[in-house]
Amino acid sequence: MEFLIGTDTAVDTFTVSIGNMDSATLGVDAVSIATQADAKTAVGLIDTAIDDVSTQRATLGAYQNRLEHTINNLNTAAENPPRPSPVSATSTWRWRWPPSPGTRSCSRPVPRCWPRRT
Repeated sequence: MEFLIGTDTAVDTFTVSIGNMDSATLGVDAVSIATQADAKTAVGLIDTAIDDVSTQRATLGAYQNRLEHTINNLNTAAENPPRPSPVSATSTWRWRWPPSPGTRSCSRPVPRCWPRRT
């Protein structure tokens, strides 16, 4: 099963594979406990089957966590869209000291520039 978890179909896909967990695949479909030796063998087969099922459950839990994380990340991105910065990251700050007569003490793009007192 393949899920699209982003906008790029080539990269943003998530593939989930679930193994076959029926009794024949697990090897417990023909378990016999008729004798003590058969019962001992059955215990070993059942232990192996339990380990296989536990591994598959752990894998499914990891898939679920990954999908929940993706959902939470998308919800956060939807709630907090990127906002433009008031001052460009590439702007330069130029300070003049002492300021020229009749001018401000700093040049744009400064959020607050007070006029020079005379």
